[in-house]
Amino acid sequence: LKAITEHDKEPWAQAMTRLLRVALRCRHFNAHHAIPVARIKRLTNIYKKIIRDGLAYHETLPPLPCKGKQGRQT
Repeated sequence: LKAITEHDKEPWAQAMTRLLRVALRCRHFNAHHAIPVARIKRLTNIYKKIIRDGLAYHETLPPLPCKGKQGRQT
């Protein structure tokens, strides 16, 4: 995720990094009791949206070029 964020600069990866940091802060804030269900649902909805956005982003990219045959030629 870090490589995709830093090297490829894909927006969905940056959003996922932020979400994971927020989720970790929620876990630390609620260290001695469960994270509220409403918060978990909200984080899950955001997670699903980020995944959809990432898939949609990759659908718009051109296909990778084929390098041709690989391996030993006889």
